[in-house]
Amino acid sequence: MKLLLLTTLPNQVYNRLRNLDFLDLDIIDFSQIEINKARFLTMMHDTVQKKHYSMMLTYRCPYVILREIREKVDCCVNIHPVSLPEFAGCNPWVKLKKSGKKQSEVILHLMEDIPDSGKVLCRKAYNFDNIEEGRTIADAIAAEVIYEYIMERE
Repeated sequence: MKLLLLTTLPNQVYNRLRNLDFLDLDIIDFSQIEINKARFLTMMHDTVQKKHYSMMLTYRCPYVILREIREKVDCCVNIHPVSLPEFAGCNPWVKLKKSGKKQSEVILHLMEDIPDSGKVLCRKAYNFDNIEEGRTIADAIAAEVIYEYIMERE
């Protein structure tokens, strides 16, 4: 399986996927590049033109993936670390913290034109005492969720 991961490292999703021998894994790590939206779109167009991907996965990705890019990949999924639609968006942790809630869920969903609105493929609930603990727990669950999803498709 050829998988393109768009993420901000470090995270457990990458740690879990990089050890799967059957994956041809390419990564765009936003912690290593300074990029604006126009350059990102150009880079994405070039990336999907050069190689056909079975799956594109976004996790901790600061950009929305346009339909014209998604259409060049067989399956495009996003892992959202907190409950949807209540905490949709690129940085949901601020909203979650303000809400005062101590329970949320990791959601794996298909990508659509409206961010965080695609068909839910999997959701797993978790409890936490503070936001940092919530991030750590969500990260571990995200790795488990995508691993299970990929293994079902393999």
